Amino acid sequence: MPAQTLTFYVIMLQFTKRELETIFVHRFSNATMPLRNLFKNCGHYWILSGAHLGWFVYTPQNEPRHCPDIMGRAKPIYPGRFTQRVHSSPPTLNAYIHLLQHSLRPAGTVQRKVPSGLGFAWVTCPNYMFETLAWLGIWLVSRSWATGLFIAVAVAQMKLWANKKEARYRREFPGQYVKKRYGVIPGVL
Repeated sequence: MPAQTLTFYVIMLQFTKRELETIFVHRFSNATMPLRNLFKNCGHYWILSGAHLGWFVYTPQNEPRHCPDIMGRAKPIYPGRFTQRVHSSPPTLNAYIHLLQHSLRPAGTVQRKVPSGLGFAWVTCPNYMFETLAWLGIWLVSRSWATGLFIAVAVAQMKLWANKKEARYRREFPGQYVKKRYGVIPGVL
């Protein structure tokens, strides 16, 4: 399967997952998602993903390549090979963390519980860690500098959000919340 085609499929799956989470899982408030963030988020996804990735990944000038296997030899990749471990893939783990976070705040309340579970011992925001890993997988498939730029901008923004969450957790749960050194990627950010 050409890298362009597989890149398209995995990006569409990533954004479909994100849309479903937005509709069915996330609880937004002005404190977590002020209106000004709407414009920043739309710019990030429409310009950097839609237009930028669209041009530099999907245009005919980019020769269709086959995705490399782990040893670097060119070899066709089939969707079954790519998704053999869907149950533990970064997008699946990201969705799991979002559901876990959803359960920490009962509907109709502003009360929260101390976040714990998979990844919370490593970083403040394991959902951002798994989001980053998912996009790194997409980058490996696309092998495009445009995907790398998209990831760099996304990780920089997620790091800012993780810093704010870390401060909020310390404020909301003094003595209960275990301070984290890293917000997004263990040992790095």
